[in-house]
Amino acid sequence: MNFTPGLWLFILAAVVMTGLMGATWQFRKTSTGRAFLLLFLCALVWVVGFSFETAAGSLQAKILFANLQFAGLSFIPSAWLYLAFSCRGKTRPARDWILLALLPLLTNLIIWTDSFHHWFRGAPGIDAASAPFPVLVNDYQFWFYFIHAPSGYIYILAAILVMTRGLRKMQPIYRNQTLLLLAALALPVLTDLLYVFGYSPIRYYNITPAAFSISAAIVAWDLFRFRFLDLRPMARDMVVESLQEGIIVLDHKNRIVDFNRAAQKIAELTGAAIGKNPREVELQFLQAINDLAAQGKSWTEIHIGENPTLYYELRSSEIRDPGNQPLGRIITIRDNTEHAERFHKVEYAATHDDLTNLLGRQQFSELVNHELQRGPGPAHHPCSILMFDLDGFKSINDRCGHAAGDEALILTARKCEKVLRPADIVGRIGGDEFAVFLAGADTRSAFVAAERLRKGIEKIKFKVGGETIALTISIGIHTATNPNDNFSDIIKQADKAMYRAKGLGGNSIVDSATPANHMPDKGKEPHGKEP
Repeated sequence: MNFTPGLWLFILAAVVMTGLMGATWQFRKTSTGRAFLLLFLCALVWVVGFSFETAAGSLQAKILFANLQFAGLSFIPSAWLYLAFSCRGKTRPARDWILLALLPLLTNLIIWTDSFHHWFRGAPGIDAASAPFPVLVNDYQFWFYFIHAPSGYIYILAAILVMTRGLRKMQPIYRNQTLLLLAALALPVLTDLLYVFGYSPIRYYNITPAAFSISAAIVAWDLFRFRFLDLRPMARDMVVESLQEGIIVLDHKNRIVDFNRAAQKIAELTGAAIGKNPREVELQFLQAINDLAAQGKSWTEIHIGENPTLYYELRSSEIRDPGNQPLGRIITIRDNTEHAERFHKVEYAATHDDLTNLLGRQQFSELVNHELQRGPGPAHHPCSILMFDLDGFKSINDRCGHAAGDEALILTARKCEKVLRPADIVGRIGGDEFAVFLAGADTRSAFVAAERLRKGIEKIKFKVGGETIALTISIGIHTATNPNDNFSDIIKQADKAMYRAKGLGGNSIVDSATPANHMPDKGKEPHGKEP
């Protein structure tokens, strides 16, 4: 072995590629990370083998190391194609990659059995006159020129087509990433073409492995300057630009990696948001998205502007790769303004109860049924209903007159509006009976709301004539568990629970799921026990 001039270029290329493999190792669980590792490994085998071939002094040793380097060189075009598909978020069945690998495998078999048929090399020798050091003259035959080289260039061309497809529509950061990768690919391809057609700077000497040191530097810039393996257009092919719904894609580190035109218009996003955490961008939509993640919720509603006010529903869904590894989240933005306007129209129209200004039974039932039919059903987004009436209401009417009864109903309605959420639907469904629909509330949340309501009503006291009237209520709770439930189904269950609460002596809360034999004795814990 002899150190020859220029060998340091190949040693440098090997060191750079080894370092890049180390830096990429943390991404080995992603398809793109695996593709980079495969490409660097193939290139490393080629460069190391070529370095030993250059340093070898005998013909036999040069041929041995030349054969060894083809174990990496012959698979480089396939590795580039695999990388191109991974970068574009596309997948192919494993059998396709196995079929593509068959030709490089066959090439290696031909190389190592060349002494029997000479399909790959004819009469190799050493040229010591055309270069400042002995160079292997391979004397390539038909397998190299008509099978190995053309098939490799076909793979490379396919990789270029995959990477450049939709290039103009990419966000600037992804376009720059792709252009750098194409530059890294083009350099060794051009030098290899010059070698194949006999235009290498040193006759019979392929300097393409040295060009890989420059390509590796370009890839390193792509990896670390543009955070290629962190920020890649993984969801572009999943996002349909014509969707009316806005789509924002976050990666596993909660950074914005993509969005469609609808999201850009609705949320007033710009390309500067790419690569940033939502909390770093001062936009109301993005703050709501950040709150959604922080609270571990899958959906929320927000409203934007005044006159007109626009309402939007935000839903979060997880993205996983074929290996079930989490990649990030998709945030869907749906314009909910029409629904919100319909809700307010019903809420403030003449369909409300004249006395309390709450919804009447018919309108309340329609809104509840509408809410039950939205989304995938109560099993995914639970909802509950409270039904209650005033304890001893008939006695108030009999003793103090109907005006006192009306005052009790009005004060009860105002207290409901004060202690319940704005999104909760409240209705007077008959006489002194009221109902509250709690969207997105499970049994525990419903009990908390019911207890808050019970305590609020308990504080109401007003005078009629010389008598002070104090109010209390009995509340029944039912949580919808069947996606096919309607208003009639759930109100019946809540009504039964309410009458069980009245059986405790009033001022009580009972959940429909609590068995009768588990009810507290009369006089004990009159407001019920939290489930």
